[in-house]
Amino acid sequence: MKKFTVILMRPESVSETYGQDVYFAHVEAKRARFAVQPALSQVVEADKEDLDLSDEDYICVAVLDGHVTPSLI
Repeated sequence: MKKFTVILMRPESVSETYGQDVYFAHVEAKRARFAVQPALSQVVEADKEDLDLSDEDYICVAVLDGHVTPSLI
């Protein structure tokens, strides 16, 4: 299993920043294409207290090799 970072965009209807709110998921999968579904499960679980969403409500922006940590300058 390889480590991947999947960046998912939250739906515009729940974003405080006009559809620009993203979620970074750190997952392990055999290949990059298999990393998206566990990431979707992760974001739905993380958002379930405040939102009634399914994995179809999120958009995959990117899948990156390794566990990348976002940083702002």
